[in-house]
Amino acid sequence: MGALRTIGLIFVTILFFVGMMATGTLLVIVNSLDYDNVEADLNKVVKEVILEEVAQFDEEDFNKMQEDCALKETYTLEADETEFDLTVPCDIVEQGKDAVMDYYAESLTSQIYKQNYTCEFWDCVGEENNLFFLFSEESYDYWNSKFYLALGLTIFFFILIFLIAENKSNSFILAGIIMIISGLPLLLGKVIIGSFMGEFLQFLTFIFSSAYWVAIKIFAFAVVVIVVGILWKVFHVGLWVSKKFGRSGEKVVEEKK
Repeated sequence: MGALRTIGLIFVTILFFVGMMATGTLLVIVNSLDYDNVEADLNKVVKEVILEEVAQFDEEDFNKMQEDCALKETYTLEADETEFDLTVPCDIVEQGKDAVMDYYAESLTSQIYKQNYTCEFWDCVGEENNLFFLFSEESYDYWNSKFYLALGLTIFFFILIFLIAENKSNSFILAGIIMIISGLPLLLGKVIIGSFMGEFLQFLTFIFSSAYWVAIKIFAFAVVVIVVGILWKVFHVGLWVSKKFGRSGEKVVEEKK
């Protein structure tokens, strides 16, 4: 029975570790794909990829904008290779080329994030013309659902550890240690991922931009879990000592009588 308990505990502990790794990684992705985090990093990509390479927005385009805006309130940049709306108000054009670039970056970032896709998640990922799907709201919703699934399974594995472990306080200490170990790779996640990507895909590393803070949160929660285990252990030891010495004291008093 003891051997089966040990084997079961080892197996469930491994599952808990895998669950923690998945939960931590998915939380990093979900946090990074939140619009507030996507906006700043994706703006840079939009300027480099869409405006400069696809639309090829240059000084000549800006001069044409200024000419047309003398008679119009808005100007639409012509670009055959993009489906996004490249319309800019003429009052932005009056502020200069940099202001136009910033406006386009903000506008396109919002369009990219909120764009509706008809394909399934992995089908969209596999299509070459859907590169920006990875940074869309639909992608955020997909990974967010997977995060809660992984979190639920991880909690379930911890409950199994608690039930299987003979010493219940050790289950908290063990879980806390595993949480710390699972959080360590997140500290280097951005660097590791970036080293395997080409120069053009370096911007994908921003998906792991929140890895450091997620790791810190995991470490903090792990410490709390370990402290709970230690307090549990100390409390039970103290209770045992009190009972032991309490009974011994009673025996001594009875003998003296």
